[in-house]
Amino acid sequence: MRTKEEEYREAYLLWKDENQDKTHVPQSTIVTLSSGKKVNLGKKISLMKAIYESMQEGKKYRKCRDLTEEDIAWWTEQGVDLGKRHRMSYTEEEYQEAYLLWKKENSELKNVPHSLVVELPNGKKVPLGNRVNRMKTMYQAMQNEGSKGLTEEKVLWWTEHGLDLGIRIRTHYSEEIYHEAYLLWKKKHSEADYITNSTVVTLPNGNEIPLGRKIKTMRMIYRAMQEGKRYGNYPDLKKEEIAWWKENGIDLSKKVVISTKEEEYREAYLLWKNENPDKTQVPNATSVKISNGKVISLGGRISIMKMVYSAMQEGKHYKNSKDLTEEQIAWWTSYGIDLGKRQRQRYKESEYREAYLLWKERNPEENHVYYLEVVTLPSGKNVPIGTRIQKMKSIYKAMQEGRHCGKYKDLTEEQIAWWKGHGLDFFNQSKTENASNDEKQEQINKNHQENIPLKNQPEIKHNKYQEAYLLWKKDNQDVQDVPFNLVVELPNGKKVSLGRRIDVMKSIYRAMKRGNHFGTYKDLTEEEILWWTEQRVSLERTKRSNCTEEEYREAYLLWKQRNPKAKFISSREFVVLPNGIKVFLGNRINMIKSAYEAIQEGKENEYYKDITEEDIAWWLEQGLSLEKTNKSRRKKKNTQTIRQILTEFQIDFPEFIQSIEVTRTKKMDVAFSNHVKEQTLRTFCRQAGYNYYIVSKAIKLHSLLKDETLEQLIKRILEEKKSKKEVPSWIFEVYGSNIESVLLALNLNPKQILKSMREKIIPIEEAMCHSIFLNTCKEGEYDYLGDIYKRILVRINFQASEEENAEKIVDFIVKMGKMNHLMNEEIEVLKKCFINYLQTVREYQIIDVGLEGNEEKKKEKIKQYNFTEEEIEESYFVPFRFEEGILLEEKSELYKRRELLRQYIIDWDYYTGEEKQEVKEEQHLTEEEFSVMEKLRKEINQMTEGIQKIKK
Repeated sequence: MRTKEEEYREAYLLWKDENQDKTHVPQSTIVTLSSGKKVNLGKKISLMKAIYESMQEGKKYRKCRDLTEEDIAWWTEQGVDLGKRHRMSYTEEEYQEAYLLWKKENSELKNVPHSLVVELPNGKKVPLGNRVNRMKTMYQAMQNEGSKGLTEEKVLWWTEHGLDLGIRIRTHYSEEIYHEAYLLWKKKHSEADYITNSTVVTLPNGNEIPLGRKIKTMRMIYRAMQEGKRYGNYPDLKKEEIAWWKENGIDLSKKVVISTKEEEYREAYLLWKNENPDKTQVPNATSVKISNGKVISLGGRISIMKMVYSAMQEGKHYKNSKDLTEEQIAWWTSYGIDLGKRQRQRYKESEYREAYLLWKERNPEENHVYYLEVVTLPSGKNVPIGTRIQKMKSIYKAMQEGRHCGKYKDLTEEQIAWWKGHGLDFFNQSKTENASNDEKQEQINKNHQENIPLKNQPEIKHNKYQEAYLLWKKDNQDVQDVPFNLVVELPNGKKVSLGRRIDVMKSIYRAMKRGNHFGTYKDLTEEEILWWTEQRVSLERTKRSNCTEEEYREAYLLWKQRNPKAKFISSREFVVLPNGIKVFLGNRINMIKSAYEAIQEGKENEYYKDITEEDIAWWLEQGLSLEKTNKSRRKKKNTQTIRQILTEFQIDFPEFIQSIEVTRTKKMDVAFSNHVKEQTLRTFCRQAGYNYYIVSKAIKLHSLLKDETLEQLIKRILEEKKSKKEVPSWIFEVYGSNIESVLLALNLNPKQILKSMREKIIPIEEAMCHSIFLNTCKEGEYDYLGDIYKRILVRINFQASEEENAEKIVDFIVKMGKMNHLMNEEIEVLKKCFINYLQTVREYQIIDVGLEGNEEKKKEKIKQYNFTEEEIEESYFVPFRFEEGILLEEKSELYKRRELLRQYIIDWDYYTGEEKQEVKEEQHLTEEEFSVMEKLRKEINQMTEGIQKIKK
């Protein structure tokens, strides 16, 4: 029910009567009239100010009617300045005043709760908890990075008044604290049946305890224990813990299913409507706390009802949801909910701008909009402003480079001008980059004044590793070797792993001398080699380590201390001693095992004379098994036996010999023994005179061409070897003739990826892995992380959701970082590589499905890739981006036309027949285009419904 102007005026007079000293009406102010009706006075005044401001500019504020002269006169007479929009900004004095007020009543508390809001005497509400938390973050950054933030005066004031900026509020709590929090919660909610996952309890000392999350985690641990498993890295629950929670009403074995009754949804809606009489739509994220303390997801419920109603109109069912009864439809309709109208999550440019201005008002000191920031407009619409700004930055960057950003339209000059004019930095350079550029410019200016050419100033040319070396050498002139674990901090605060870089350079230099490349690293230039040689840094690497036996033993004891449960040491394992010496422990243990084997067989230990019997005795005493049978726990790829190959191809031994005969390199009279099938392929080929590399390549190709015989696959490999084509025929057969255009659409290098597939016989996803790593690490300084990156990607489960993968893999990356002693910067690079790979592969899968012409195969791929409804829909639009297998330019008229059709097809089901005809006339659609839109929308719906039935 709408509120009349007279009611708003009555509400203001009532509020003013009780708040004579206040000059500002807070936006959340609700006043109860004499009739019992609740009026949202704060929002009304805020809306009037917005309307008045638009009127002053000669514009109309949305669909709101303009204020009359009589309205303006009345409110102005009562002391409301309509020309002054209230900006939610706070001065330092207001924060300090709020803190002193809070401290006066809470002198015993040390921590300021995050959610604390203090109301000042003038009625202004100050978010003190948020401010204190932000100050602690700024203070910590100042301590770690030396960045600017708080002034010395501010730090001094807050410290003198008892706030320790160096202490962050704890996030880990003892079991006793959780018990205390639960008992407090139980006392206040004695009638409640469950605890929501988001429940947070504030203790008397101000600590906010995430009780809901704790109980949810305990349930997961308990369930895993019942199945004889462990839940992640969490320790199992103790019997005493389980008993305590059970005695106090929490049964961890019971799966909590939170159901909400129809009456509760209706109560929630009436409460929401009472507080929001002017709103016609309930935002999807709306939650309402009802009288029994239960939090109801009202927005989600209404959204589902609309989808159920839409399906009922078409004579269908919506997923597993029950159809609405006539009584339900009548009730919700009578209270203003239009079930036939789906709420489209589309945002106009004006809405994004309004949201940004609102955010700017509330965060005047902030320069960066967080990616997940969502702003609620006065209309109740939630606008994801953070996502929008991130997209605009990506689009702007692409435009600067003369390209397009995916499927997004370029920004107009008017858009760029508006956002820049309102303080948005599209580049957002970091402080360290700016500082570095300023230093360079200062040096150039100085050289210009002194008429010194820049080329005569070698210190300006130094890269970060050379600069770090000169800094270290200045304080360590007598030290010859650079410790492997040496990290040097540059003047700009950046930390450089100098020891590791020099070690990598030695490997690159050794490979260059052999005429090879070291992994994916760039070769050293002549200038680099000359510079390091002049600094007396030897790039030569000796074949053997110069470590003493004592250093090997010290390294083993350190390794054992860090890996108490490990029984196997990789041959590549190395340990860095406290003094920085890098000890190749795995290689040393292999040498000891060889020496031990020679002694056991009574042979001379001629190659490892430096290993004595006393050495071997020491290693055995430490519990190290020197038997070579335990050399590796992992099966190598080339250990496939003949029996396994026969099973894989479903052939017998004579047929196998006949298939590989064409690969014979020399005639050898071999009598095959009874145990020949147990031999590995490599051993068999070597003994019988067959070309192992051709046969093994053919077997690898079988995973991609499963219908072909071994003989056919071998002929393919031999033909490819003769023709020397850049792209072998099997790639086109498996991935389609337009695979190069597909890779271009993914912003990948087709030549690089196809070459990798040809040489290694690997699937496209594996080839993408390396290419994406190189693209992400453009500077080449993180190439050494390649092996760790591959170990990370093995753990991706493409059947899981992005959120599940992200949570699991990010934890693993952090764990790998600790194991390999990586810095935060290196861990962030790995995270970025993983995210880029995950997104690129998903986009490839969508294109792969979209270009599949066979509907049955398309359905199989959708099930295999576990697509969401949105991804199924997007796959049907993929052909729009190609014309006869060639990727369309995004600037082309054909691409723009198809993109327009795509936008309409997305919402095509929500248009009535008349609206569709209007679209046809307005956009001048041809009969062919109109038919395509109808057909495509129908195909998308059929496929989506078919997949949903299969999942059920």
